[in-house]
Amino acid sequence: MTDYLPPPPPLTAEEINALPVTVRPEPGSRLESLVDRYERLKTVTDEQGAELDDIVKAIKSELAVAAPGKTNVILDSALLSIPLRMLGVVSRRMNVKALRKDYPQVYQDYSSPSTSWRLERYKG
Repeated sequence: MTDYLPPPPPLTAEEINALPVTVRPEPGSRLESLVDRYERLKTVTDEQGAELDDIVKAIKSELAVAAPGKTNVILDSALLSIPLRMLGVVSRRMNVKALRKDYPQVYQDYSSPSTSWRLERYKG
C-alpha cells in the first residue's frame, strides 16, 4: 500500500518573491562591466583586507605595550599621512535571544522588521 501525501499548500507572494532568480548580464552592458570590475577588485581586496586586519591587530598590541592601561592612544609617525588613534570604547549589547525568551511581549512591542540588501558570493 502506498501512502498518499497531499500536495503542499501554494506559495504566498512573499515566498515567491524570496525564490532566487538568475540574472546574466548582456555582453557590453554596464552590469557586465561592473561585474568584471567587482571580480577583479573583490579578490585583491579580500586578500589585502585579511593582511590589513592582521596588521591592525599587531599595531593595537604594540600600542597596548607602549601605553599600558591607557584608553586613548595616538600613534604619530612620519610614515603615516594622518596619525592613528586607538580608543577604548565601551558599548552595551542587547541579548535579543534572552529578551525574546524571557519577555516575549516586550520583544514584540519594541522590535520591528527591517530589510537590508547584501551582495555576496552565491555558492548554490
